[in-house]
Amino acid sequence: MAVIRLCIVSSHPIQYLAPLWRALNDHPQLEVEVFYASKGGASEAVFDKGFNMPVQWDVDLLSGYRHHFLKNRPLTWLNWRFRYRCPDVKEAIRRGGFDALLLLGKEFKVYLDAFDAAVGAGIPVIYRADTPPQKSGVKRWIADRHRYSFYRNIAAFGCVGVTQYGYYEAYGIPRERLFWTPYCVDNRFFTLPDPRAGREQIRAQMGFSPSQRILVFCGKLIPLKRLGDLLQAFSRLPDREQYGVLVIGDGPLRSECEEMVHRERLEGVRFAGFKNQSDLPALYAAGDCLVLPSSSETWGLVVNEAMNLGLPIIASDGVGCAPDLVRLGENGYVYPVGDWQALAARIHELFVDDARRFAMEERSRRIVAGYSLEANVQGIWSALQFALHRKGEGDGG
Repeated sequence: MAVIRLCIVSSHPIQYLAPLWRALNDHPQLEVEVFYASKGGASEAVFDKGFNMPVQWDVDLLSGYRHHFLKNRPLTWLNWRFRYRCPDVKEAIRRGGFDALLLLGKEFKVYLDAFDAAVGAGIPVIYRADTPPQKSGVKRWIADRHRYSFYRNIAAFGCVGVTQYGYYEAYGIPRERLFWTPYCVDNRFFTLPDPRAGREQIRAQMGFSPSQRILVFCGKLIPLKRLGDLLQAFSRLPDREQYGVLVIGDGPLRSECEEMVHRERLEGVRFAGFKNQSDLPALYAAGDCLVLPSSSETWGLVVNEAMNLGLPIIASDGVGCAPDLVRLGENGYVYPVGDWQALAARIHELFVDDARRFAMEERSRRIVAGYSLEANVQGIWSALQFALHRKGEGDGG
């Protein structure tokens, strides 16, 4: 059987995507080649404004597939969309002998240049990206005109969540061109043979008692993540001494949040600081619930991570993955953004019935199992077959 050569263009190595590139390359009929606009934190520490510190991931992001680093010539003074600008991507695609391009967005210049090169060379484009924020008024009209034109040249679309089907269909994309490629993490990496092993030791190290109900927050300490809402909710919980809050992450608001904890005398809140990928599974396993109070999240992959360790989820309705991963009363709850009183009520409701909460743990594992690398490989493979068949019939888009 002929091998399909798949080109992928990405802004930089991403800890959530590298396992997918390996999984695709392991397919017996696929050969993957990834072009990066930047090295990011793959080979050295790079300052991350959100974490307010240099970050280098401690997991392998580059082995198991072919990759190249393009020459990035940013023009950030002109526009943030020029943060990744690599003119050589056009020649790389034209001369690469690729059968298809997997495109991860259109917000950066490097993505648009890759798109133009592929369309110009008659290479089918598979598009797998976030749903863009919806504008209003004239801005919405202009954005819609651009999207109609852009989507017309896409051969097939990968849907990262259930709501994307309706989004693309609203732009006239037929269902046959939409394929299930859900946002995921490497579920095996975030699975422990015995999640309870070491749980009490980690709790003791963080200053929690074995019987406390631990609410986990994991993310950058920035305004968008709204850690303050969780702290406010925690402060109003009945029998607060039975609860604890484990804050995993760092950022510019850390000192402000620590000051709030001190001022309000919130005993039971612990700041673990930034933790790398290899530390996260055991830390999640030490908790009893993940809370994600963000005002806005295109997805929220910490939810996938925590669900693999069996944590129920409480998320705001600004979290993009909530319609997919949070099933009301089955494995968690959703509450209105910013309503910390509703958040407190949901936390209390979760822990009222231990038997139901334990059932939620298993339900979380079952739900997230469908959001996997394997589902993505199958979806992208099906999209490729569809796109290449249409090209063979003389209709590439």
